[in-house]
Amino acid sequence: MQVTFSIWFQELFSSFRAFFDVFFGICTFFGEELFFLVLFLIFYYTINKRIAKIFGVASIVSVGLNSALKELCKIERPIEDPNVRYVVIDNFFVNTKKLEGTYSFPSGHAMLTTALFTSIGLNLKNKRFWILSIFVIALVAMSRIYLGVHFLIDCVVGIVLGVIIGYLIHLLYKKINNKEYFIYLALILFASLLFIFAANADDFKVIGAIYAFSIGSILEMRFVDFNPSEGSIVKKIIRLVIGAILVIALKEGLKYLFNLIGEYNILHLIRYFIVGMFAIFGYPLFFKKVKL
Repeated sequence: MQVTFSIWFQELFSSFRAFFDVFFGICTFFGEELFFLVLFLIFYYTINKRIAKIFGVASIVSVGLNSALKELCKIERPIEDPNVRYVVIDNFFVNTKKLEGTYSFPSGHAMLTTALFTSIGLNLKNKRFWILSIFVIALVAMSRIYLGVHFLIDCVVGIVLGVIIGYLIHLLYKKINNKEYFIYLALILFASLLFIFAANADDFKVIGAIYAFSIGSILEMRFVDFNPSEGSIVKKIIRLVIGAILVIALKEGLKYLFNLIGEYNILHLIRYFIVGMFAIFGYPLFFKKVKL
């Protein structure tokens, strides 16, 4: 049934296949790690640090829980069926390569995008943003089915779980008020428990990112406590551009360096921990010191 729907859905766009390969490739970017990273840096460095941390927590909890659920359920992807078309994309923004042998349920892209936009929407309380969010979430889910990497049920469950996570994290921040330390300590425990399910490089990346987000947030609150709304528009743009370049350069630079050492899962954890600590704590400490 699931395979039949995937084939039918892909056939809907078969007359303009070249166009929709590109279109849905672009749509799936909104569920990618890079989109989350850039959006987080925009909010964190220039708009609203609290909202950035809320949707940051919702996102990393979503990714961590998704990894655990995939290992628990062990449901194969549609690409394991020869009748489902597998659209391979491999560029800096989107990568669907080497998904053979990985698990499908639930969709990480649908789950992450929904948790992210739900947690932002609950804080912005803007009707237009909610309309945009629903539109983007739907396109991300459709893209995963079209590209042949997820079934419909994967995306539906991912969206439902994303809404629940986004709402619960928003509620948690609202209830706990100024005692955010407890959230980050709980996240450290959560990341430690994920070692039970860690089976591949992506799982270790998630653990490293959660450790960095949690520890970095605690250090930032204690030793930096910057206000992203401070400074002129020009200063904010400079702050963001420099920060984004440094974070992405560090991420890709460490990737190249660690690849020379070898393919070890612990290196993925270390890389994401270093990059996360720099983004959350190191760079804010620097730009506050130099009054950028």
